[in-house]
Amino acid sequence: MFTYHHQLIHHVVKETPKTIIGLIVITAMFLFLNKDNIPSGILVFWFFLQTAFIYIRSTNAQNLKKHLEKNDLVQIQKHTKTLVISVVFSTMIWNFAFFSSIFYGEKNYEFIAFMMAMGITTASVVSLSAMYSLFMLYFILMFLPMILYMFYLGEYEHTTILMYSAVFIPTILVLARSFHNYIIDSSKTHKLLEEKVNELHQLSITDPLTKLYNRRYFFEITQNMIELSKRNKTIDSLLMIDIDFFKKINDTYGHKAGDFILQSLADHLRSLTRGTDVLARIGGEEFALFLNNSSYEDSKKIAQKICDSTSKKKFVYNDTVHNVTLSIGLSSINDELKTIDELYEESDKNLYIAKTNGRNMVV
Repeated sequence: MFTYHHQLIHHVVKETPKTIIGLIVITAMFLFLNKDNIPSGILVFWFFLQTAFIYIRSTNAQNLKKHLEKNDLVQIQKHTKTLVISVVFSTMIWNFAFFSSIFYGEKNYEFIAFMMAMGITTASVVSLSAMYSLFMLYFILMFLPMILYMFYLGEYEHTTILMYSAVFIPTILVLARSFHNYIIDSSKTHKLLEEKVNELHQLSITDPLTKLYNRRYFFEITQNMIELSKRNKTIDSLLMIDIDFFKKINDTYGHKAGDFILQSLADHLRSLTRGTDVLARIGGEEFALFLNNSSYEDSKKIAQKICDSTSKKKFVYNDTVHNVTLSIGLSSINDELKTIDELYEESDKNLYIAKTNGRNMVV
């Protein structure tokens, strides 16, 4: 019953500072209005309870915010239960205040208490209706004792107030429900917008055919990685990878066959890379693999592994086996090569040498 979507809990947490300010104001008003009616000992005791609730509510909101950011489901559920308990505790505190003012106050103070209950529950629409079942519990526990008491008194004025309540209560519940639905719709819209933004971001940084990073994003992210490696005093390397005789595949078997080869090779290369590496399609049949924290010798072994494993792999399209080989140009960060553009230029030169010297090799 008291399990809620994180967006709804987040809304209640966001509104908590306003709620606390409102509680402080109405607490001060209640103390001022009843300072001559209610014995000071009772007022001090009530003030202590109210202060304890404000502290609990504030601390609870901070804890929920922290665990919502971490998406810690266990802790979120735990502190949501604390929130429910604290809200029930708040209704007990206010009912104690209402009946204290009625008992010690002058005649007809029940009307003032009833109006305070109406005001507090109306204000709680903004802070609690996101968690609608909790709002309903709060509303019932705040109003039911007062309604029963007014019904018990049964005079004309009390009956009139109860008749008014028959209009007020459904109105507040409908308002709270509408506000709840508005928050849900806003959350769904926000989530959909966020998904679309993420989708557009993915489209802007990936190659639509191979789903690898595209050229622009590759150069952007790898330069940042190089700067980080400089601070950590580690070495990065770059492999420029080109499919041998790819134009022949397109001309002989068609572009669909060529697309299949590109997609299959992308999957193959992805399976050979580490999570810290960056793999991209630079253009046409050319790929780039940025090897993070990888020395020249280690990168050469990786490049040779890619070259050998690809030449042994069978690419089957429409029952036709395509044997694919790669030419790879390698370069590593050193005193002369300090940027991704310089690495790219050096690897591209070495790739050209590999193509010129017979292909299916690493240079």
